[in-house]
Amino acid sequence: MRIINSRGLSDRGNLINEDIFNIEENAAWVSDGFSQYYDTLNIEKDSDSFIKLVKE
Repeated sequence: MRIINSRGLSDRGNLINEDIFNIEENAAWVSDGFSQYYDTLNIEKDSDSFIKLVKE
């Protein structure tokens, strides 16, 4: 899976069209290592942030 930011760009810069999930500030939004992976992408998390979870 890839996690991509609100502009629709993944860490590889690919444009992806999938469902968007709103991520609320300080929410426990993922488990099983996804939060750690998200942190490695250095995407700023705030109340307006969106990510996508894309199966590969």
